[in-house]
Amino acid sequence: MTSCIFALLFFTSLFSSIAAIEPADFKLRLTDRSLNMLRDQAVAILQELVNRPFESFQRSICTIQQFTFTQLVVNQADLRFRENSGFQLVIQNLVVTATFDRQLDLHIIQDRGSSVFEAGGVNVNIEVSLIRTEQGHLRVAIPDCQASADKMQLLSTGTLSLVWNIVQPCLRHFFGVLFCPAVNRFGLPRVNQMLDTIPMSAEVFPGLGINLLYSVTRDVQVTATTLDLSFKGLVYQQGEDIAAVNTGVDPVFSETNLMAYVGVSEFFLNKIATSLYNAGALKKKYEGVPSRFARSAVRFLQFFRQPWHLFNNLATEVGLTELPVLTITQHDGLTIRVRVRVRAVSTPAAREPSVITSVSAICQVSGKPGIQGNLLTLPHQDVRCSIVTKNAVRDVLVRPLNTKLSDSLSDFLGGCFGQALPVPLPQGVIFTQGMVTYHDGFMVVAGDLNFTPTGRRNIETAFGR
Repeated sequence: MTSCIFALLFFTSLFSSIAAIEPADFKLRLTDRSLNMLRDQAVAILQELVNRPFESFQRSICTIQQFTFTQLVVNQADLRFRENSGFQLVIQNLVVTATFDRQLDLHIIQDRGSSVFEAGGVNVNIEVSLIRTEQGHLRVAIPDCQASADKMQLLSTGTLSLVWNIVQPCLRHFFGVLFCPAVNRFGLPRVNQMLDTIPMSAEVFPGLGINLLYSVTRDVQVTATTLDLSFKGLVYQQGEDIAAVNTGVDPVFSETNLMAYVGVSEFFLNKIATSLYNAGALKKKYEGVPSRFARSAVRFLQFFRQPWHLFNNLATEVGLTELPVLTITQHDGLTIRVRVRVRAVSTPAAREPSVITSVSAICQVSGKPGIQGNLLTLPHQDVRCSIVTKNAVRDVLVRPLNTKLSDSLSDFLGGCFGQALPVPLPQGVIFTQGMVTYHDGFMVVAGDLNFTPTGRRNIETAFGR
């Protein structure tokens, strides 16, 4: 049942990998409702261990084979947050029965036989503290641990069966004295080693070389009902200067009704957009000119400006000329403001394209993102563009073209910003009943959680199944 604690560590550590505290780029809140899910999942995993033999293992001169739990009954288990510390696991009246074959090779005698181990009324109380390291990783400590058992016995056959049966009265004492030191000596280092080896970076846009480097920036904040983690996320291309001070708004959580909340700051989304712009991902070239009206207008201009290219193919080049600016407000949701240049070019064979005409426009993309599973969708239905001119007279003349330009650029801007973004949850953990709320300077993705079959296997593998 201690896997319940380690499941929570595994879960929170996948999110994690300065004297002055700057606003967080994104935050995670787990509520006590998520602990119930983790506890139930841990109990279910324990039940799956029954009647499934473990692999043989050897320690020095002793070999254990066919170790099998034949009974695992958790009568009462409670996993709860411990304020200003971490969390606490309380197990009461655990019943365990296991069988195994043993082989003990001594210099003068060999002991081979089978054993049946039975334990009842096992009680364990473990307090776990979460600690942030200077490198922005999480580590754990166990400041308090207590263990006891009402009944323990070991029934053995074989050469030394009489010896093993004689030591039975000592088993309860050994369990109470040795269980907690064993957890500190063997279990705790293993968990911390696992936390240290979890990667704190990921490639967020494959093919563009854009990476995310993240770390925990503040001590873990724990109340009786919530656990909050604050993260700094550096989004950068290889060789790019990644130093950036967050001047945005710190995401704030105001609810605890669901299992998990992920707050994403406007500043963090702008860092992602900046990296996309610097990587050259916010521009595109289309063969031809999309609409018949635009194509006719371009050919008309070409007749006067480049009559020698009239029979060459046409192409359209679209790209952002300035960094995009993303804003989040409670009223409007997510708004993206961009400056776009559209160029119509002729493409002579084996020669550089020749620009026929060029138009600059300021566009605004508005929408309220939604959540589908673990993906944050960025709608772009409302696209409004205004052609940039040099005087008021031209503003009036091009005004009828703004709507046509908005329609033409909708697909391009949708391709730039319409990709679904993954919500920063561990692999194998999914949102259910997800929802998005908007605030001035940040948005919050909230929902209940569940493990996928892959997530369950990851936990089982991480703890030795």
